[in-house]
Amino acid sequence: MCGITGFTGKGTALPVLMQGLEKLEYRGYDSAGVTLADDKGLRTFKAKGRLSELRKIVENRELPQHTGIGHTRWATHGVPNNLNAHPHTNSTNTISLVHNGIIENYVSLKQMLENNGYVFQSETDSEAVVHLIDYYYRRFQDMETAFKRAVRDLEGSYGLCVISTYAPDTVFVARKESPMILGIGEEGTYCASDAPALLEYTRKLMTLNDGDIAVLKPDHIALFDAKGNEKKEEWMEFPYDLQLALKVGSDTFMEKEIHE
Repeated sequence: MCGITGFTGKGTALPVLMQGLEKLEYRGYDSAGVTLADDKGLRTFKAKGRLSELRKIVENRELPQHTGIGHTRWATHGVPNNLNAHPHTNSTNTISLVHNGIIENYVSLKQMLENNGYVFQSETDSEAVVHLIDYYYRRFQDMETAFKRAVRDLEGSYGLCVISTYAPDTVFVARKESPMILGIGEEGTYCASDAPALLEYTRKLMTLNDGDIAVLKPDHIALFDAKGNEKKEEWMEFPYDLQLALKVGSDTFMEKEIHE
């Protein structure tokens, strides 16, 4: 199962993303990548192979952005390479996405998008989602509306994290049949596909329920159900025990993954 991290807040995003991805390496992966956002644009970096290869690319670079998303990918659609690695971006480099799961109707979505002039660079089902969000952004001129509208069109399973230059301090998150954890702390708000990625920064966590959408800002999280109705957050204080967090009460990692 792939790994996801996301952050927006006061601190620098890259160290949060990389630390989170390291904590999720146990899931297995064949490529890794991050996208960082600010009002100047998106910066995306990808590497085939181990996370150490991505670290070589980003180290010694000046990357002060406060918002970002990260991903470790285990190939499902498309071979392991830089084009198929996440994050995926739209053609204007204004929207970036990471995705766990499988979009079952991506062929029909891709055909619709190609009919509307979109050109695909990868072999993945995930790329259809980022172009779909772009498609709705052009219609509504609002990222939150575009994200919610695109999610309604998806069939299959997904854990999604999206950032954009149109809302450079925001991470948009959605979950269906793919684990997603939210966190909030003094330095910002967080999301990840599993709790160990967040425990370095906060113990105040919440599981995103199936069908829910979350909008992460640096100091708060807005939560919505599948119909778009706002929900009250239900936070829990997670015990600071990394092994407990890794297995979440299961005897083995395999048992945990089967349950998820």
